Amino acid sequence: MSAPSSDNRLSEETPFMLSLLRRVPSWVLGLVFVLIAVAFIITGTGIGNPLGGGGQGAPVAKVGDRTITSGFLAQNFERQLQQVRQQTPDLSTEEAVQSGALRAVLDRLIFAAGLQEFAREIGLSPSKRLVDADIANMEAFRGPTGQFSEETYRQVLARQNIDERVLRGELEGDVLRRHLMSVVLEGMPVPDGVVEPFALRQLERRTLRVGALPYSAFEVEDPTDEELAEFYEANIARFTIPERRRFRYAVFDRSSIASGITVTDEEIADFYERSDDLYGRAETRELRQIVTQDQEVAATAADRIRAGETMEAVAADLLGYSAEDVELGSVDEDQLSGTVGPDVAERVFAAERGDVVGPVESSFGYHVVAIDEVNSTAAQPLEDVADDIRGRLTAEKAEARLSERITAIQDELDEGASLSEVAEAEQFELSTPPALTQDGRSPSNTDFVLPAADRQVLTAAFELREGDDPVVEELGEGRYGVIALEEVVPPAPEPLEEIEDQARRAYIARYQIQAAAERAGEIVEAVNDGADLADLLRAEDVPPPQELTARRIELAAQQGQVPAYVALGFVQDEGEAGTVPLPEQGLQVIVETTDIVEGQIQDEPQLVETIRSQLRSAQESELGLAFAAAARDTVGVERFPGNVASLEAQYRTPATDPSNQ
Repeated sequence: MSAPSSDNRLSEETPFMLSLLRRVPSWVLGLVFVLIAVAFIITGTGIGNPLGGGGQGAPVAKVGDRTITSGFLAQNFERQLQQVRQQTPDLSTEEAVQSGALRAVLDRLIFAAGLQEFAREIGLSPSKRLVDADIANMEAFRGPTGQFSEETYRQVLARQNIDERVLRGELEGDVLRRHLMSVVLEGMPVPDGVVEPFALRQLERRTLRVGALPYSAFEVEDPTDEELAEFYEANIARFTIPERRRFRYAVFDRSSIASGITVTDEEIADFYERSDDLYGRAETRELRQIVTQDQEVAATAADRIRAGETMEAVAADLLGYSAEDVELGSVDEDQLSGTVGPDVAERVFAAERGDVVGPVESSFGYHVVAIDEVNSTAAQPLEDVADDIRGRLTAEKAEARLSERITAIQDELDEGASLSEVAEAEQFELSTPPALTQDGRSPSNTDFVLPAADRQVLTAAFELREGDDPVVEELGEGRYGVIALEEVVPPAPEPLEEIEDQARRAYIARYQIQAAAERAGEIVEAVNDGADLADLLRAEDVPPPQELTARRIELAAQQGQVPAYVALGFVQDEGEAGTVPLPEQGLQVIVETTDIVEGQIQDEPQLVETIRSQLRSAQESELGLAFAAAARDTVGVERFPGNVASLEAQYRTPATDPSNQ
């Protein structure tokens, strides 16, 4: 074990894009990243944790009294990598580790643990009701109807070998972090002096002249055999077939499981008695609230509102809140309890329409709540909902039967049964595609197309290692697959004699691109010296430049789909020209920024509030990061860099499984 080293600093951002690890836009959710380890275990995703279980391994960090082990870090790294691979499927585990992704995940774990330990130090503790609400909202515990199912909950815990106390402990930590951050980020004002410069920039209008040189306009002589061989060797990576996987699989679906299921009248009646939340009397309330850490301010606000002033006016006067800040909307008692705590919810739902409740203290501060409307619906008679209950119970029984069948199949595989033996016993049809790359191509059979519904089978095949037992994977839409990896075909270059025409075309394209870029550079230099772009393109015998006018706000609406040449035109100065390649279109584009007109806020008055909201989110992100760092430093952090390096080394040698050593 390596000696600990004190480290109270933010780690440097790694070349691996941390934004890919932060998959949600809200800073609060991004920091908390709900149920990191528990969700990972429940969903059963993974890519080969070299340490096995989440609680195993040496310490990689200690935050307050909480130790983060290498096994826990490995689980969370794998879960985050799975999400990143949805955007970059070719990213290998070794590449991610090399670029610093594992250390980035450790930083996030330290932040989360620091918030949790700090919350406990200042006396915050989550109620059982809040934890119950989080469990009920977890997708993994929902039955086929989309509602929380106690039976599904117990089956998932048993199937994944999860201790319920561990689950609830992780949830308690998440509740603490979530509530602590919501208090810190409450009511962040952004003044006009900050907003208006951003708005003016978004309203800026530019006119561009855009021309292009086609690569095909430049003649390149055919390479000699020697030149082609040299080009092939210098660019061997582009002529290399990536790793392929040869595998077999069988598919079965949920619909075949549900046939023959019966539901008795007694079962329907029992479900009805237990389902007040679905069929009993329901009540929601439309609410507004003020929350402040100052009890005297809360009492003053309550008195003024009861005296006849509007909550919006009082909130703006005392706390600088907007009307949007005090709006809670329509909620039921459970929802309100999960948001602000059971004490506040109980008082609010005991009051009458028009009442002003509070101040009531919670872990967030002091609440003053106005009850604007009370909306109630009567209970539904059993005879009116019997068919709905029958469908729910049929779906739950089908889910239970499916779970039992999946478990039985996986048990057979774990005990040594082959995929062929399981397929024969279960009467599954086996599929044997050719060896495929990770993107589903077969260089030896270019006509082959893996069915779109079976793409998850390919993903699972690339997560297996040679020698692994076959696995059962969910494919979506009620379908499941049993997958067995047969062979890993390593990357290999295609022989030059077999791809000579392809290599020759690549050689010619390379030098056409180079010639086009050089000539475009000369044209740009001439334009910047005062020459006319239209005259220069006419001399090249290519089409004249086209004019394009747009505002920055219109580019922002394209959500990242702005062409590279347009983006270049919006960073150049007025009168400046530049060039950018568009190889997918076979063009070298030249763009000249001919006119820049400043924006006027009166043209888009609503834009100011839109940008204010965006800046508030960015401001919350910065404040949240600063607070999380302060909380972490307050409880204290020890890192064990040697143990982190050891874990990274194990990921770089995936054939070695330390859990078996």
